[in-house]
Amino acid sequence: MSWRRLLLAAVALLVIIAALGLVEYVRIQGLTQSARGRLSRLQEAMTSPSLMLPSSGLSALRADMDGAETDLIALKVVAERYGPLVPGWLPEAQELRQAPPVLEFGLDVVHAGQYTLAGLNPMAQALTRRQLSRISLSTFDADMASALEAGAPQFALAQEAMQRAQAARRSIDASKLPPGLAAAVNAVDAASPRLDASLKLATAGPALSRTLLGLDRPRSFLILAQNTQELRPTGGFLSGVWLVTVDKAKVVRLDFFNSSDVDDRLVQAPTPPRSLAITLWGGIWTFRDSNWSADFPTAASQAREFYRRGQGETVDGVIAVDEVAVRNLVEALGSITLQYTGERVDPSNIQQKLEYGMSSRFWTPPESPTLPAKKVLMKGLFESILLRFNQGLSFTEGGKLVRSVLQNLEDKHLLMDMDDQPLKALLHDRQWNGAIVKGDGDYLMVTDTNVGFNKINAAITESLDYRVLIDDNGQATAQLTITYTNTSRKTLTTCQQQATFVSDYKEWQEGCYWNFLRTYVPEGSRLLGTSFVPIPQGSMVARFGPDLASTWNVVGDIQWGKQEFSHFFVMPPGQTRQIRFEYALPATVVRREGDQWTYTLFVEKQPGTKEIPLTLTIVAPSSMLPTVWMPYASPVTVNPARLLTSLNTNREFHIAIARR
Repeated sequence: MSWRRLLLAAVALLVIIAALGLVEYVRIQGLTQSARGRLSRLQEAMTSPSLMLPSSGLSALRADMDGAETDLIALKVVAERYGPLVPGWLPEAQELRQAPPVLEFGLDVVHAGQYTLAGLNPMAQALTRRQLSRISLSTFDADMASALEAGAPQFALAQEAMQRAQAARRSIDASKLPPGLAAAVNAVDAASPRLDASLKLATAGPALSRTLLGLDRPRSFLILAQNTQELRPTGGFLSGVWLVTVDKAKVVRLDFFNSSDVDDRLVQAPTPPRSLAITLWGGIWTFRDSNWSADFPTAASQAREFYRRGQGETVDGVIAVDEVAVRNLVEALGSITLQYTGERVDPSNIQQKLEYGMSSRFWTPPESPTLPAKKVLMKGLFESILLRFNQGLSFTEGGKLVRSVLQNLEDKHLLMDMDDQPLKALLHDRQWNGAIVKGDGDYLMVTDTNVGFNKINAAITESLDYRVLIDDNGQATAQLTITYTNTSRKTLTTCQQQATFVSDYKEWQEGCYWNFLRTYVPEGSRLLGTSFVPIPQGSMVARFGPDLASTWNVVGDIQWGKQEFSHFFVMPPGQTRQIRFEYALPATVVRREGDQWTYTLFVEKQPGTKEIPLTLTIVAPSSMLPTVWMPYASPVTVNPARLLTSLNTNREFHIAIARR
């Protein structure tokens, strides 16, 4: 064959290869655009009220899920086939070569979504059969609970898929990916926690509905109203309490009490915890301080006992809500009409109404002549929300309400503790019961208690800096720094701890911050040093019981498998203060297997708090390199490793430490 014919053959071959490459390139671009479009719509669905859609709505979501699966599988095949062959200098080379693990991650999340929709299908079909255009409390009857139970096997498969997705995510560092792939990973990251939380709610749905709606028998619950602006361990000061009895999805009894009216003064009050006696100079223990424990099941048990002693009744469970949860519910409903006054309450004025309702200037209607004026809005607001729900909600409104309840549970603005053992176990497993979390690794919970008889916590900013130093033998030492700033501007010459009457709620939001700080760390931790914080001179215990004040001990009791370190201090307006603890962690915190070490940390959020900034620093031996993972976030590998996050919910960290 002549060289001309060889040249022509080579040129023809190159043309054919180029043509095929062009066709394949166009196909890849089409698949990529299709997958991104579908994933974008699915991300929107995960943040919209999709749980309450009838079957027609779920069909549209299912079609997008199936289409996304097809696109991602095709892209994965292309990436695995052509990635190694594409010249490295081409822009597409890096995307093709790094795409397979990203696509595998995306496929696991899509599969979880497919199983979730399959699990919701029985409920959607039940809604369609009834031809309902609106839903109310009575919609969630035994038939609906059975429909959710029918979807349980699919929900279990979805949870397994999410576990695979989380494992796949740990191998991906989005910061090192090309922009297109990084954007895809970030989009899936944004949707994944929502899907995780939705699955938690879906799997708990049957037990929640049967118990909370009294589908098998009448159930009574205490609903504790907590005010986060006077922060207490489980969320806030107990301003009031509702007794609610539900029978077959109908509220058959609704009573409201001012928290100070629950106790029977003829019954001897129990002796208060020693820390309450010192920080609040409390000689007796009453219902309004029943949430003194940082473990909500313990506090709920105490509230039930106080209620039984004071009112002679037992209940089936305790639910705690704060004003953030109420605000979120009103936002989900759009607006409500306030009982007694007929006023419209919506997201733009709910905070103002809550604060105004706490003021003594709020009027008392004839229907409640004995109820303190500042509690009337709390009673009317609950009744208004219940009435709004019973009047019926659209599917979109119902979905928003479900989303709001879920968000309140995840962010710990809504806590539940129930007698029903299956539901009790579900709530504990999902960390919705406010219990101190047990585990073998490192643990941290910072709990603040406002003991200043004011509502100043809205003016307090707080941040946590947690530094863990691991030596060559695997022994870990923790350095915790808590920074507080009192941003109130009231001019004071001294701080005196005492109860005062004010005519305007805003007066309660300015002044000195009296705080009983408790830090919970693993049992076996040994305090090495701390900031010196003497008992404040203006405190009641210093003024009236100096002998008791002198017995204060920073190292407290061991409860729930945790060691308590504490301080009692005051902070005037405009002041910033840092509290430090340094302690040796138990030797078992770092698990060692040859050159592979593992350290885990669980940071528990105090209920009712805002998004407290958290800085975590891991310092490993110089010969080793730590890699830090959080769920659905890129790993950090450097020594020291430093992460910035916030405690809007509980946080869990996994750290692998290996030889360089």
